[in-house]
Amino acid sequence: MTFDPKTALGQCDTLMLDMDGTVLDLGYDNYMWLEHIPGLWAAQNGVSPDQARDQLMGKFYSMQGDIRWYDLDHWSEYLGVDVKEAHRKERHRIDYLPGAKAFLEDVRASELRVLLVSNSHQMTLDLKDE
Repeated sequence: MTFDPKTALGQCDTLMLDMDGTVLDLGYDNYMWLEHIPGLWAAQNGVSPDQARDQLMGKFYSMQGDIRWYDLDHWSEYLGVDVKEAHRKERHRIDYLPGAKAFLEDVRASELRVLLVSNSHQMTLDLKDE
């Protein structure tokens, strides 16, 4: 049996899409967590950005799968960095993946119910919703 996405989509009532990486480019999140926030932490702690990344990546990876991974308040407290403000200042980096906005507009014009799913913190969800 061959899977045809267009046929399958036509047989659906509801389409659920993961927002980050499916609709929105992960470039924003990657920049924030791999460069910007470690850079802020580095400046605050007198270490190089590379040293900061090396020190923080282990903590970041150890938290994956834990609900606190998505909690900006947790990271602000743990890092001593205003993570929410850092996200606000860099929100201009949030962008759709190529073709995603047009796809969403096409789907919106149909009778298909579309749900964007995310495990983002409410604050980043609000920024991305803008």
